[in-house]
Amino acid sequence: MTQQVFADGPPTVTITSSPTNPSSQTTPIFEFSADQESTFFCSVDGGLSSACTSPYNTSALTGGSHTFAVFARNLSGETGPTDTYSWTIDLTAPNTILDIGPTAITVNPVATFEFSSEPSTTFECSVDNDNYATCTSPYATSDLPLGVHSFGVRAIDSAGNVDQTPAIASWTVVDESAGDGTPERPFKVRVCDDLSGINFAITASYEMANDIDCSESTVVPIGNANVPFTGTFNGNGYTISNIDLYNDGYLGTGLFGAASGATISGVRLVDSSFVEGEANGQYSMGALVGVATNTTMSDITSSNLSVSTADSSSNYLGGLVGYMEGTSVLENSHFDGTISNGSNSQNGTGGLVGFSIGTSNVLQSDVRNSYA
Repeated sequence: MTQQVFADGPPTVTITSSPTNPSSQTTPIFEFSADQESTFFCSVDGGLSSACTSPYNTSALTGGSHTFAVFARNLSGETGPTDTYSWTIDLTAPNTILDIGPTAITVNPVATFEFSSEPSTTFECSVDNDNYATCTSPYATSDLPLGVHSFGVRAIDSAGNVDQTPAIASWTVVDESAGDGTPERPFKVRVCDDLSGINFAITASYEMANDIDCSESTVVPIGNANVPFTGTFNGNGYTISNIDLYNDGYLGTGLFGAASGATISGVRLVDSSFVEGEANGQYSMGALVGVATNTTMSDITSSNLSVSTADSSSNYLGGLVGYMEGTSVLENSHFDGTISNGSNSQNGTGGLVGFSIGTSNVLQSDVRNSYA
């Protein structure tokens, strides 16, 4: 006959595995053991204790502070002390902030980024839509080829929550011979897509390096009423041809949707169509600029252009400029083509400029040595 031997004294229980603190797990698992054969009793957040075994999986818990408790009872019926573990369930993802990145257009093949978030976060980065991988700030890419690139970074907090809306940046690496956007070294515009790309660096200086044919490209206006073009653009007398621009949603229609304090010169527009759609509402359009504010436009020539609007679309329509205000100047320029302003011709339609107005105490907008 085997005699059962009972341990001397109550059992001691120890929690051996628990979730991290904080944690994003809503059904955490606990493991525990005792120094003698025992039955275990578990409770969560001060609830009634019930018999349990290790490992123990809780029911679904909400975010916030929680406490797990377990004690053991040996074969003699003695109950030992309770071991507890308190932790926080954090279900809120961190926000990732991109503090520093490259300019929209750069000649540097290496891009450097700095980013931040709440304390105790780690980060994952992705370049050009590759898989996200662990990274630290500052982060520098390898040498990148010429063209458009993208970067994403997301924060992961100490609870394991991942930012589901990473901070994103995009930029274009150009050949050094393409310039750097300063007045001394303006960006070179060589192909039609370079025109729409000006929207990524709306304040820089540009110059055309050759004739441009847009027959195979989609052109969107450069700048709009909310973010106008404020840089310089020198066409150098080169031709932009075969633009087919239908604008339905941008504020201002033309090669330049809106320009403010800008200088535009030496542009020749040929064999192109500019149409403002019905859905755009009442705005202004011209083949060169929709709305020009304190902008100087000179030596603009054209041939075989069509500038038109849908019914009730534009307030002001001009061959070259829809609406010109402030100290704007249009000089040594001409328009050759057709103009159609739907049912709104009474609002302001002109061969060169749809409407021109000066601001009090400054020079009147001026048209000089220009014809249509």
